[in-house]
Amino acid sequence: MLELFRKNIFLNMILLLPYIILVRLGTLIFPSKYYYVYEEGNLFLIYVYSIIDTPILQSITAILLIYLQALYINRISINNKLALDVSYFAGIIYVLLISLTPDVSVLSSILIANTFVLFAISNLFKTYKNLSAKIQIFNVGFFLSVAAYLHKPYLFLFVFAFIGLLILRSFKWHEKLQYFSGYLVFIFLVSGVYYFLMENVWHSFSMSFLQFGWIIMEGITISGGICLAVYFFLLTFIIFNYNSYIGKKNIQIQKMIDLLYWFLLASLPIALFAGEINIVEIKVLAIGISMLFAITLAANKNVLINEFIHIIFLGVITYTHLFF
Repeated sequence: MLELFRKNIFLNMILLLPYIILVRLGTLIFPSKYYYVYEEGNLFLIYVYSIIDTPILQSITAILLIYLQALYINRISINNKLALDVSYFAGIIYVLLISLTPDVSVLSSILIANTFVLFAISNLFKTYKNLSAKIQIFNVGFFLSVAAYLHKPYLFLFVFAFIGLLILRSFKWHEKLQYFSGYLVFIFLVSGVYYFLMENVWHSFSMSFLQFGWIIMEGITISGGICLAVYFFLLTFIIFNYNSYIGKKNIQIQKMIDLLYWFLLASLPIALFAGEINIVEIKVLAIGISMLFAITLAANKNVLINEFIHIIFLGVITYTHLFF
C-alpha cells in the first residue's frame, strides 16, 4: 500500500484522505476526548474545545486537520527536493507517527499548533537566496508566535528559526528586526485583546508564555512505552544516517536538511517541557522525523522492505488502539 504514494500525482492527494481514515479508524470506533486545561486562559482554545466538545467530533476534526498537514508536509518536501525521488512518503510517515497510539491521536493543542509550525518552516525555507524575503522573515516569527500561543513549549522554536536564518542567509540587522517584530506583533495584538476583555485573563495569557514544568517520565503506560520506543528508534536511525541524507545533494538542499536536524534538536526540550505529565507531548517530533525518514523510504528501491516497515507501523497502531 505504501508504494501507491511513491509518485506525486493528483490521485494520491485524493487517496490520502481515505488512507488516513483507515489508519485512524480506531479513533472513530473508540474516540477519546482531549480535555483542555481552561485555567491557562487561552481564549482561542477554550472557544475551539467548547465547539468541538464530543470525542467523535474531535476525532473527525483531527482526521481533517492531519490530512491538511500531511498535504502541506508533502508540499514542503517536494518543493525543496529533500529526497532524490518525489513522493508522498513524508506525509504518510507524519500520519503514522501522529496516530501511533490513542495517547498521541487525540485532537490536542499540539496538533493544532503544528499547523503554524509548518507554515513557519515553509516560510523559513523560502528565505534561501531570496533578496526580498521581508515578508517570509516576518511570517516565520509571526507563525512561531501563534504556535507558542497554542502550545507554550513551542517558545523554544524561536531560537531554532533564528539559527536557521543565520544558516540560510546573511542575516542582516534589519532582517533580525523583521523577525523579532513578526514574533512580537502577534503577542502585542492578542495581549491587547485580552487586556480589554478582562485583566485577569490577560495575566493568564502573559503567564502562559512563562510557566513550564518538567515532564517526569513515570507512570508511562505500555502504549506510551511503545510510542517512546518507536520515536527513539527513528531518531537514532535519522542521526546515524545524516551523511547519506546530504550525500549527492546540492548546497541548498543540504542546508534544508541541516535545518530539519536543528528543528529536531529544538524539539527535544519541547518534548521534555509541559504543564502536565502526558505522552502526547512527544508528537512535537513528528514533523522533523517524517520529513527526514521519508528520504530513506524514497531512496530505497526495495519495495518489500518499505512495505514491511509500513506493516510494522500499521501493526503497532492496530495493537495499541484495540488493546489500550
